Amino acid sequence: MKRFALLFAVLSFAVLPLAAQKLGSQSVQNTLWSGFGLPDVDDDGNAKDDNFTFAGITDTVQARVDVSKFTMDGMLSWSAFPNLSGSPCNSFSVRNGYDFPDRALTQFLFLGEKRETAPFYINFIVHPLDGFDAGMGTKMGWSVGPEPYTDGLPWLPLSHVVQGDLSRGAPDAGDVRGFIKYGNYYADHALGARYKYKDLFIVGAGIDSESKIGDGADGLKANVGFQIKPIDFLLLAVAYQNIFIKDGNLYTGASIFINDNFKIDAWFGLDGIGIKESSALSYKKMWGTGAAVFIKFGKLPLWIRPEAGFSKYIDSDYTNAFYVGGRVNWDITERMHLGAWSSAAWGAEDKRWKDSSATKDYNGGFVWNIRPDFTFDVNDRHSVTASFEYEVKKVPNGDTRNKYVFGFFWKYNRAF
Repeated sequence: MKRFALLFAVLSFAVLPLAAQKLGSQSVQNTLWSGFGLPDVDDDGNAKDDNFTFAGITDTVQARVDVSKFTMDGMLSWSAFPNLSGSPCNSFSVRNGYDFPDRALTQFLFLGEKRETAPFYINFIVHPLDGFDAGMGTKMGWSVGPEPYTDGLPWLPLSHVVQGDLSRGAPDAGDVRGFIKYGNYYADHALGARYKYKDLFIVGAGIDSESKIGDGADGLKANVGFQIKPIDFLLLAVAYQNIFIKDGNLYTGASIFINDNFKIDAWFGLDGIGIKESSALSYKKMWGTGAAVFIKFGKLPLWIRPEAGFSKYIDSDYTNAFYVGGRVNWDITERMHLGAWSSAAWGAEDKRWKDSSATKDYNGGFVWNIRPDFTFDVNDRHSVTASFEYEVKKVPNGDTRNKYVFGFFWKYNRAF
């Protein structure tokens, strides 16, 4: 098994020049997914397929190896039956063979979501001193503070839509807008370094791979993050993305630990700092805030985490957006787990469209999503999950779209 993981890391390095750290310990994990249902619309708002559709299968393997003071961590995902764009198939023929698409096929892409996922990542981390890490990767995921609940990477069984499935961009008649990027990730697709002193604080910095220096280039995309836990019941965090360019993102967050059964998270973000309001990217100028509460019911194997968020565009022509959501989880037995995620979101609108006689019924749109799931742990290494996701989206021009997907996951995890 060690030889396999090491070989995987070496082969991944041959494919990509950079690297990332997602598994928490030295191990191999494989997730196999298949789904079917009714997909939604394409990027132009046209119906993809009004008929029942099979999504094929997607297999995702991750491996992490720790050797002395070095860590190698990678992932590779492949899909059978997709077309070359990574969208779901519309027939049972393997017309494109076994392909490595430009986006990993997940339940979110099958539902028409815009959550893109690279089909691979690779990270290399060095630990020269206790508490100090330095490395480079395509998905390092180094962040500080709390954020809207994601519950795992997109190909994992419990992952779900974020911020009520609001979309990013200027409000228009195409989608339900109001998603805000909280800049608490200081090193993701980047070079990064961080220092952690016990449980007291973390300080880190990163240089994004999209940095371009020279005539006409955006400049150096550098990020910093800091997190401190001065007392047992309080955690504070602050981060800033794109320090040297005019597209900065400020993040602050806090967690209050009342006890083991009750925690409060809150966050605030200010995006598009430095972008001129006359710029074509002025829709990025916005601020948002949100909060969540984790509640475990005493000795019962039951917990809930409701959350809510609010975002506001700086442009006075755009109204605000709002979402509410939450997850409930019940451990029926030690090996059987039942849970569900549900959310609702109200999008922002462009008041200039609303005032137009041609679009007098225009509004910001609405999204409702529910995702129950059931997991059975076969043993310490194998688990299977069945999930169902249903979403209703009423877009600003008044059209209502329904979509659903049944998904089945098998996950294998082995530490070594």
